[in-house]
Amino acid sequence: MGQIPGFLKFVLAKERRYVYLAVAEKKNKRVKTHIVYRFGSLETALETMYGMRDDFENCFPPELKDKGYD
Repeated sequence: MGQIPGFLKFVLAKERRYVYLAVAEKKNKRVKTHIVYRFGSLETALETMYGMRDDFENCFPPELKDKGYD
C-alpha cells in the first residue's frame, strides 16, 4: 500500500492556533492545499495526538483510515 503525503498546517485565527492535516496539490505551477482533517485548537490537538500515540487502534480517527492514512 502506498503512502499518502500529508503535512500538519498551523493556522492562527482569533488569537488561537489551530492544527490541520493538509495535502498539497500541484496544478499549473500553482500549489493548492486541501484540508484533510481538523484536529482543533493546539491544546486539543496535542491531547488528541498523544491519545492516538498511546492507543493507536482505538483512538485513530476512522475518517482518516477511510482516506488511507494509517
